[in-house]
Amino acid sequence: MYHNILFAVEFTETAHLAGKKIKKIAEVFHAQLHLIHIVELPQINIFPDIPNKEKLYIDEAKNRLAGIGKNLNVPLSHQHVDTGNPRIVIPEFIEQHRVDLLIVGHNERHGIDRILGSTTYAILERTKCEVLVMPYRFQSTSNR
Repeated sequence: MYHNILFAVEFTETAHLAGKKIKKIAEVFHAQLHLIHIVELPQINIFPDIPNKEKLYIDEAKNRLAGIGKNLNVPLSHQHVDTGNPRIVIPEFIEQHRVDLLIVGHNERHGIDRILGSTTYAILERTKCEVLVMPYRFQSTSNR
């Protein structure tokens, strides 16, 4: 049913917990599991005297993703770090890599975030594959 599963990773503890569940889903379907993290670079250069800070952000994201990939046994060739707006970059990646299932986490939003809308909702609007949204408020229990 699913051949390519993409997990859009946020670097939070709850994302690590979700990763364990997502790995099991990939195993059940004998699917390839890919990880993606999108680095949203600042639009304003607030530290002009620090050269290549974009490279620092990207390198840090690659290191963090590699740690998650190692825990989930996802090879480096299936770990993807890109820059830009995740609302645009993730749907483009899905189309280019023939992703069957996108798995994203969702944090409860408050205040202005709720008014502006979430990245998860925007991706849902632009994605043609099936999407599984995992709420990040779940607890880590062994019976789930």
